[in-house]
Amino acid sequence: MTDIVNWKIRNATLREHEVIQLCESVNKSDVEFFVDEEPNASIQQIKSKAKIHKAKHGLDLLVIDYIQLMKGSKQNREQEIAEISRGLKLLAKELQITVIVLAQLSRKPEDRADKRPMLSDIRESGAIEQDADVVMFPFRPAKYEAMQPEIEDAELIIAKNRHGECSIIPTTYIGNRTLYKENIEPKISSPFEF
Repeated sequence: MTDIVNWKIRNATLREHEVIQLCESVNKSDVEFFVDEEPNASIQQIKSKAKIHKAKHGLDLLVIDYIQLMKGSKQNREQEIAEISRGLKLLAKELQITVIVLAQLSRKPEDRADKRPMLSDIRESGAIEQDADVVMFPFRPAKYEAMQPEIEDAELIIAKNRHGECSIIPTTYIGNRTLYKENIEPKISSPFEF
């Protein structure tokens, strides 16, 4: 963690000491990651690349940003997303890896009084909801207000959890770092506890 604000990295306006700090932080990390920026990748291409990468370098985690940018072989877009979703689920099982898939939501939450996203808001296919083991939504109520604070209360909504409970985790969102932090309140011990 460097505490360097996002816009400085995006706009390449880091000062020398921040570049050093960023490099040291990256070099200390024992996490290796690879980025494939091929646009409009098909599910077949992703599968092939993941298998080759696993064989050559090992692979524990695959992140797709985001599923609606991928291509399938079906004519209907809903069927195409369902094919991609199912393909990613099978890939996770075959390679015994975790696959995190980002997905766009429809604009339905903006029309509701309670803007919290729901499973039915996932765009273009119910298959994503069906195939996923866990579905999580980050939610920032202040996003819908005129003034958006730099640090705000937020939630991580676990809307589906095949192997556990669904819940809402209170978080704090720090905008200039695009960082969610879990709100951990200290436990106050009772004088009657032994």
